[in-house]
Amino acid sequence: MSVTGLQDECDEHEDEEGEVEKTAEEIKLEAEIRSIEMDIALLDLRRQVEEQEKLLENWKESIQAFSDEKREAEMYRIPRTDEDRRDEREMKAAFQQAKE
Repeated sequence: MSVTGLQDECDEHEDEEGEVEKTAEEIKLEAEIRSIEMDIALLDLRRQVEEQEKLLENWKESIQAFSDEKREAEMYRIPRTDEDRRDEREMKAAFQQAKE
């Protein structure tokens, strides 16, 4: 093999090493990007869970207020309508379903 052939082979070997280093760096950067994306997704999920917890608390308060009104009506013997009873059953069922 000639000197020029050996030089070309060395140059190719150096290029391959550079590509391996670049590829390793690219893999590291891609892993960091994925990690950041996962962190962002987790933050979004936490925010959604907090919103759902607030909704559940609001529903709970609404059902409690409805129950309080029901007790007050019973104290004064105000007859409840079938619609009132149906509404109460629907709210309780929705709350139970949301809790699960």
